[in-house]
Amino acid sequence: MILNPESPHFETFNSKKGCYLVKSKHIGDSGDPVFINELIESTSPYLLQHAHNPVEWKQWSPGAFEQARQANKLVFLSIGYATCHWCHVMEKESFEDTEVAAFLNRHFVAIKVDREQHPVVDDFYMTSVQLIQGQGGWPLSAFLLPDGSPFVAATYFPKDRFLSVLQQIQHLWQTQPDQLKTQGQRVHATVSRYLSGQNSEALVNWGEATPALSDELMAMRDQSSGGFGSAPKFPQEAWLQFLLYHHLDSQDEDAGRHLVYSLKKMQGAGIWDWVAGGFHRYAVDGDWLVPHFEKMLYNQAQLLLIYAQAALVFDEPDLAVTAKNVAAFVNAEMQDDRGLFYAALDADSNDDQGTSKEGAYYVWSWAEWQALLNEAEISWLQRHFDVQEQGNFEGHHILHLKKPFVDQGKWHLIQEKLQQGRMSKARPITDDKIILSWNAMMIEALAWAGHLLADDSMQQQALKALEVLTETHCDRGRWYRVGYSGDGQNIPAVLSDLANLAAAMWAIHETGLKELRQPLEALLVTIKKDFWRHGQLVKAPADLQLPVVVNAKDGAVVSATAKILMVLSAFPSGEWSSWRDDILNSLGNSVTEQNTAHAGIHTAQLMAKNHVLGQRSLTRKGMSLTWESNGGAWSLSLQCPTNWHWQFVQCKVDGTDMDVKNQNTELFLPPHAKSVVV
Repeated sequence: MILNPESPHFETFNSKKGCYLVKSKHIGDSGDPVFINELIESTSPYLLQHAHNPVEWKQWSPGAFEQARQANKLVFLSIGYATCHWCHVMEKESFEDTEVAAFLNRHFVAIKVDREQHPVVDDFYMTSVQLIQGQGGWPLSAFLLPDGSPFVAATYFPKDRFLSVLQQIQHLWQTQPDQLKTQGQRVHATVSRYLSGQNSEALVNWGEATPALSDELMAMRDQSSGGFGSAPKFPQEAWLQFLLYHHLDSQDEDAGRHLVYSLKKMQGAGIWDWVAGGFHRYAVDGDWLVPHFEKMLYNQAQLLLIYAQAALVFDEPDLAVTAKNVAAFVNAEMQDDRGLFYAALDADSNDDQGTSKEGAYYVWSWAEWQALLNEAEISWLQRHFDVQEQGNFEGHHILHLKKPFVDQGKWHLIQEKLQQGRMSKARPITDDKIILSWNAMMIEALAWAGHLLADDSMQQQALKALEVLTETHCDRGRWYRVGYSGDGQNIPAVLSDLANLAAAMWAIHETGLKELRQPLEALLVTIKKDFWRHGQLVKAPADLQLPVVVNAKDGAVVSATAKILMVLSAFPSGEWSSWRDDILNSLGNSVTEQNTAHAGIHTAQLMAKNHVLGQRSLTRKGMSLTWESNGGAWSLSLQCPTNWHWQFVQCKVDGTDMDVKNQNTELFLPPHAKSVVV
């Protein structure tokens, strides 16, 4: 659609002018974009990037599918996110191309989805990609029947291939529609069955399954560079967290060593931004050298917590430094003025020639270093980092540690100069969505990390963020998934949002920052009412009319089901304990059939099994734990992990001191005892 005063979206465009980045190459003589589409009505940075494509995009809505039904057109569904490099590539090659756009507009209804707005939609159609192609990724490119059933699903298409696929599919729709309908019904049924959670009723033998998971992960470990597998290499936070709790539970020294080794390799490599801090999403190589340069909030949250926990458990001060540096980076570059957290920083930005390029903001040319640093400083970098004049990445340099250094003062002087030099570069776009689940993950991480590392500023930051999040994302008891700069939107929360919110409340409560037991239980009531259907946890409430997805597998983040189980482990008896058992039973044997995909579930089990070794035990001095009794007598045994050092043991029962001779003392509590603090 051509942008002019008669365009349906002209008024919205004028009201938003200057408030978002117009990326289209189609700019008129007036300086305004030539084209406009329905995405201008969105507040998603990703959708706004496509608001001036010549493609007449629609937002995800029942109305878009109704239009397809009435016109008897197929739907082209494109799913991505604002910081996705290959999403940008496909936009430039295809969605900005007028030939491609003309064919799409004539023969299809084109729908664009921000996967971070609609994770359940993304989960459903990404599963179709994985089942059809054997692997997935973004941008997701799917062709749907007018009822939403996918019959072809893939990822990135180069322009010529994409136009050819469009033409072939349109020809089939004209000549063999029944074939496409049959294929769509078959794929839809397969995906629905796969995501329905219909598992056998066999219960998991945790005594066998958990050691088996450890064995599987250790078989996949990279003993040279840390982590698991080869390229591309992701941090795999769910696996790292499992190794921590498995080590605490079983004293598995190999698991503990590989966890620490992996964390140290990551914090010294190119996946870590040595200049500003923060972890990139993943590395494209096996040595963590070359990152995929986007930075996601959920990576920062999960790694902040794991580094803080491991620093304490293994007495590794340098891991604590990294944890604090992650928090400092988030505060500096991913936080709004009210204390909430942005979703991501883009991988792409303009280089010194004005050309958009992945990693341009983060890599350095030899000439840049010569301009910023003196010879002695460059020589120091060459001794300690993988630095040579020809570069280690496409003629440029990524800081990648080769020899540890002790002269922190020297490094900080160099770091300050590089920070000043980076300020002259074009900064990547910030995806300023305020996502409920990811903000809750950061709040949880800050609360626990502040507690473990005795950092009061982290804890107060967590408490403030939770209070603001409640103001901006909850309206009369209903929680919403996405806000932009704190403005609540009309996208209702899904299971991952409320599961992580519950974990954040639990962290705030358990670390003593604020009494939240009552609101936490109220939230659990809401979760059970809206997401527990027919004996299973589903990812979206029924009133959203989204595909039914039951999926306890971890992905880029620990699964929502696992997070709920972790929270429910705080209730050793009563209604919530019973519901916890029901959730576990609903999983059947799916856990053992795909053990590595359910590391979060295993971690939740370890937390429930060993309260003494759970989150609440990880304190600066010894262990601290509060249990509540149902009025009957019970005992508590204190076991000290082999690598922990006891400084003192104190015990209070209902506020009264009790003698504890050593770490293996067994306490028999009277029936009237309400609480015990060790």
